[in-house]
Amino acid sequence: MSQSFFRETLELKNQILKEQEEFKNRFIGNFSHELRNPLTLVSSFSSMLLKTELNLDQEMLVEAIKDQSDKLRDILNDIIDLSILKNSSLSLDSNPFSLRKLLKNVHLNYSTTSNTKDLTINLKVDENVPKTIIGDKRRFEQIITNFLDNALRHNKGDSIEINIKENQRRANKVSLRIEVINNNGIIPDILNDQDIETYTNLDNGDIEKTTGLSFSIARELAQLMDGEILIKPLESGGTQQVANLKLVFPIHDKEIVEETEETAENSKINLTEKVRTIIAEDNSVTQMTALKILVGTGNFDTRVFTDPKNLLEAVDKDDYDLILMSSSISQVDALELISLIKEFANDHNKKIPMIAVSTKTSASDLVEYRKAGFKDVVKKPYTDDELLNTIYKRLNLKKFK
Repeated sequence: MSQSFFRETLELKNQILKEQEEFKNRFIGNFSHELRNPLTLVSSFSSMLLKTELNLDQEMLVEAIKDQSDKLRDILNDIIDLSILKNSSLSLDSNPFSLRKLLKNVHLNYSTTSNTKDLTINLKVDENVPKTIIGDKRRFEQIITNFLDNALRHNKGDSIEINIKENQRRANKVSLRIEVINNNGIIPDILNDQDIETYTNLDNGDIEKTTGLSFSIARELAQLMDGEILIKPLESGGTQQVANLKLVFPIHDKEIVEETEETAENSKINLTEKVRTIIAEDNSVTQMTALKILVGTGNFDTRVFTDPKNLLEAVDKDDYDLILMSSSISQVDALELISLIKEFANDHNKKIPMIAVSTKTSASDLVEYRKAGFKDVVKKPYTDDELLNTIYKRLNLKKFK
């Protein structure tokens, strides 16, 4: 066979692989968009219901709904994260953060959840571990929380151990060892198997199904940090999950005080003047969700627009205080629409905060929104608190008091 034949065959195979990858990315994007809108309603409305007077049975039912919607949101985010990681398109942040503060917060969050009330979670950080790490705080935390979720899912004992140790250091680089140990319960080693695979654990005739999503995400993140992940069975019958990560720390290692943004307790805010607000959204579900949240506070005078032409006419004729804009309206992208608003809106409306409410949640998408002029981005699905805290943070509340 000629070389040209092999070349054409190789090009054909590459084209097929490219088309398959493009199809997968379109499917995941559409899947994410279609799921995030109804999840927004479920997350927000269940959160709002829990703030009302409910009897015990009603409260338990609503809590169960909210718990499951939160789990669906986590699974959705895991699928998107894994897709990004597999495409090698994820870049890690490089900012200083307090390692001990992060670990204490994770420990506190897991120690106080309902499914750990009969379980002791112990945290031990060796003294020689750096106080401050320069890296991606959210992704570092994601590895630890994935480990903890795995341990909780399979744990049959009364305790889980979190140990942070230093392997070695050179100059301002350190290799850290993160261990999460459940002392009774075997976690299947699926790191080398398929990424989304069902496993069964037969105990007392019950079938417990788990997925390999969190393992795969933790593995990919560890590789980005020039590290590795191991799962080891213990003689005691438990499992040790280990991440060895290579990280950077400041030469003068001191505990840093991280800046925290104060968010308003929205349930206590009563404005003397209503905020004239536009909701630019053509999806009836999320339109109703945002409208219900804002109206429920009594602080907003809200108009809804589903047509870009009507929206542009409104921002030219009347004055508003805030615009909440979906990622697209009637097939017009939010980035294009904010550009048109800056061009055609009256002088007052050109200066008001505009917040994107989007199903597009990648780091590159968020950067594009900020560059275009959006003051903030609320990611769908959101809760009522997440939406309101973002709005109050970006409003000039002095005007309304």
